[in-house]
Amino acid sequence: KQEGRGIDDQLMVTLLAKRLQAKDCLANGWILEDFPRTRAQAAQMARLGVVPANVFMTRISIQEVYGRTEHLQNTDFASFRPILAQRLRYMEANLPLVTSFYQRIYNSLVEIDGFKSKWFMEDAAMTAIEQNIGARQKFARSYCFRAGENRGEERPCQLADIHCDRSLIKASLSQ
Repeated sequence: KQEGRGIDDQLMVTLLAKRLQAKDCLANGWILEDFPRTRAQAAQMARLGVVPANVFMTRISIQEVYGRTEHLQNTDFASFRPILAQRLRYMEANLPLVTSFYQRIYNSLVEIDGFKSKWFMEDAAMTAIEQNIGARQKFARSYCFRAGENRGEERPCQLADIHCDRSLIKASLSQ
């Protein structure tokens, strides 16, 4: 039954988690744009194991958003001024909570200057992704080959720049 309301957070995140388990997402990875929009959605995603390796936030002023979408306001619904204003107010209220969630818990927030060229922004994003992949590979290697020179001696795994839940690491280290 269509009543014009949005999908509730629980259902949306559950559907998203199921979709991200599809073969193409597992093989190629995934990108979410404009989601999660609230801290509650981000927390629900984390509870279901949907944690992005990198979270990108493009820093740009509201005036610049209006300027860049001015020519679209009559043809693109999302650029229609009352709709755009409502979305920007919602974003301003919720974005700090979402970004702090990913920065504080996963250290995965990458801020990109939206006033720079699209090539600069792409390069910044690719650099962050490559650094994260490299850190995960380094951790996997050090975990698999953690036996030191002497067979009885173990050396610690290298755990740097990996965007993961710090509380899980602390809990496993304290055991």
